[in-house]
Amino acid sequence: MNAVALAAAIAGQIYDSMAELPVLFVGNDELTEQFAGHFAARGARVAFAPPNAEALGHLHKHDIVACFGGAPLIGRSAVAKALRARKRRPLLLLDLGREPNVAPDVESLEDVFVYKLKDLQRLFRDRPHFR
Repeated sequence: MNAVALAAAIAGQIYDSMAELPVLFVGNDELTEQFAGHFAARGARVAFAPPNAEALGHLHKHDIVACFGGAPLIGRSAVAKALRARKRRPLLLLDLGREPNVAPDVESLEDVFVYKLKDLQRLFRDRPHFR
């Protein structure tokens, strides 16, 4: 199982089903199409946003936000605002760029799950049942 499939498996542990689950892909990286295709094949509603600050205004509309290279830094205040609008429904943030796209203090918020590419790689390496 590669990082793409592992991210989908993690989403499956957080949400009952990926059918109709809104997923936002922010930025453009060589992995963007792989991840989007994998989630779309499982029934998720996939949307794309350019890597700019405007994308942060759409966090509340999506259950999963995947950030790739060149995406703006997602800060604690933007995520807290999105959580209030979401009525505390869980939010999965996949920080998949080479440079960080999610501020470290976001991880301490309740109802937010942050996975970086290195986290996915470590899970794949350290947990054989994910393979």
